[in-house]
Amino acid sequence: MFGIIDDDTILGGLSTDIYFLRTEEVLANKGITPNVVAEVTTPATEILSAVDDVVHLLKGKPLDVYAMESGTLFYPREPVLYIEGRYLDFARYETSILSLLCHASGIATKAFKIKAAAGGRG
Repeated sequence: MFGIIDDDTILGGLSTDIYFLRTEEVLANKGITPNVVAEVTTPATEILSAVDDVVHLLKGKPLDVYAMESGTLFYPREPVLYIEGRYLDFARYETSILSLLCHASGIATKAFKIKAAAGGRG
């Protein structure tokens, strides 16, 4: 489904930055399971894409996820996604979440700009 890295690697949380795994280890060793709210923003105006992929990735986890719809135009520093829940339930997925959204939204934004520049031609 995800197309770049095999699905099992992403769904298993193995496509992540090492510091997320180290953070999990430290929190688990200390018996700390903080409830957090994470939000995703960007410094640019873009077209949001890949929300369905993020929902698929987090499906079945004890989290509340709120997001704009794919295809929505959003502005700098405007939150496009919120995740509420225990940090250890999604920490290792942060790299994949950001990668999925960034890659797909970048393509959607460039396609939008090309279509706008074409002025309705073709």
